[in-house]
Amino acid sequence: MTERRIRIPWPGILRYIARECDDDAAHVLATAYGGTEVYIPRRQRPGNDPLADLAFLDADAEQWIREHYGGASWYINMAPYARACHMFRTEDCDVKDVAHLLGCTLRTARRYRRAARLDALI
Repeated sequence: MTERRIRIPWPGILRYIARECDDDAAHVLATAYGGTEVYIPRRQRPGNDPLADLAFLDADAEQWIREHYGGASWYINMAPYARACHMFRTEDCDVKDVAHLLGCTLRTARRYRRAARLDALI
């Protein structure tokens, strides 16, 4: 029996990066810079370059991000929280599904569900 992989949507700028490059590129950025605003330079810099880890993974993805988003500061969402809130709002997922798909505990998934409900009330 083959397992059907459910594609979890990415929030904000990561959605466009995942669509054009791949999920791995979005995951690298979210893991390294989630929850912060990052300046993406147009050309590669020695030392403090936010796309340095991505260059080892996929040079084409790094180049695409520099061409389309370089020269400005972008907020990189914290991936697990934003993705869980999106799943609770738009899909019929329960806490166990979200915990399994995001690789977090049930307690964390419950906190995400509560946050998604509070955000919907604001």
